[in-house]
Amino acid sequence: MPDPELPDGQGCPPATLFSAGRQRPPADVRVTPGDLGGLPPLLIQAGSHELLLDDATRLAAKAAADDVAVILDITPGVPHVFQAFAAILDEGDAALNRVARFVQDNTARLITA
Repeated sequence: MPDPELPDGQGCPPATLFSAGRQRPPADVRVTPGDLGGLPPLLIQAGSHELLLDDATRLAAKAAADDVAVILDITPGVPHVFQAFAAILDEGDAALNRVARFVQDNTARLITA
């Protein structure tokens, strides 16, 4: 099932904006970060029908390789920005609850320190 937010084959407006003035065409824009060491813990959420799922997976692998605590949270059967539909989509609501827990878990130690 294609991602309704970022139709495959029709270009990706965010990629077009990101690649403006660069040598690579928008279709070749990929998440290829440098050293991620020193970043705080990351929570990366994506749907299994997310057009950017491969980018999310690569980012999580790169973070882990750079010794950054990372959680890759893939929700089955949902598209890009499914969390925005939390009011009507149980999966979106559950994902936002996981975000809240992640923030709570990763900021509580800062408050008590």
